[in-house]
Amino acid sequence: MAGRAHSEDEHDHLVVDGATLRYERGQDLVWSLPIDSIRVIGEYTTDAGPAFDDYFIVFAVANPLRLFEAPVEAAGSVLRELCVRLGCDLRCGLANRVDFASQVLWPQDLVGRPLFDFVSDRRGPGMLAQVKDVLLPLVKGEVTQSVREQIEGKG
Repeated sequence: MAGRAHSEDEHDHLVVDGATLRYERGQDLVWSLPIDSIRVIGEYTTDAGPAFDDYFIVFAVANPLRLFEAPVEAAGSVLRELCVRLGCDLRCGLANRVDFASQVLWPQDLVGRPLFDFVSDRRGPGMLAQVKDVLLPLVKGEVTQSVREQIEGKG
């Protein structure tokens, strides 16, 4: 989970191509996945904005558990198309957050629950690392247990 500086030269976009969801940056493919492999859709924010991307949509798949993410602004009309295919209503709700926050958008039985538990991370031993940890804390998101169970088919 890392922000990326906004660029005028690149245009990020999600694309539905038949049974595949793709994330492209300009003409470059970043990732693709079969739509029917998606087990959970969620969103999260960081404290990195406004200079860096800080609002993301996440698609979780199983076997093994993997997360595919893209800036929400790259979604365009793809969320509406996914709603039709999944028979749901994807409502993003974290746009105005300026801190670390997350929630599940789909499936319905998890909507609104946290997608991630955000925890502090350390850079390692040494005085410089400790100073950086105080001045620029590292935060990582770990998939919550209820979401993990849904993805792994236990929920």
